[in-house]
Amino acid sequence: QAGPDKCGVVGAIVVVVVVVDEVVVVVVVVFVVVVVVVVVVVVVVVVVVFVVVVVVVEVVVVFVVVVVVDVVVVVVVVDVVVVDVVVVDVDVVVDVVVVVVVVFVVVVVVVEVVVVFVVVVVDVVVVVVDVVVVDVVVVDVDVVDVVVDVVVVDVVVVGSIF
Repeated sequence: QAGPDKCGVVGAIVVVVVVVDEVVVVVVVVFVVVVVVVVVVVVVVVVVVFVVVVVVVEVVVVFVVVVVVDVVVVVVVVDVVVVDVVVVDVDVVVDVVVVVVVVFVVVVVVVEVVVVFVVVVVDVVVVVVDVVVVDVVVVDVDVVDVVVDVVVVDVVVVGSIF
């Protein structure tokens, strides 16, 4: 009686052990396969991200050059007044000398280099200058009255992209 019972128990133990071994092996194999697959996927994702970031972003940006030029048209305003008045012995002659309008040009060059990413912004400022010179001669007395009116009519600074 002891023999068959013992064999039965041993057989059961052996079967359980075998099943446990198979399960362990299967779990280990599956675990290894999953880990390998996950590692491969992570490596592929990292490589793809690296390629996208390094090749597409950095290399493409190296060859991207953006030039933005903002230019404001120069406005020239010239006022010309000629007056010739003769009164008895008083000869009043108003000579208007129009001086060439001085255009004050400010060129602001802002160069931003980000992996050879150049942005050039040129802003031209408009300045209008009116110059009137009046020469008055009365009898024997020469009176020279010089009136210089310098007015900054419009100063426009075009906003840059910064």
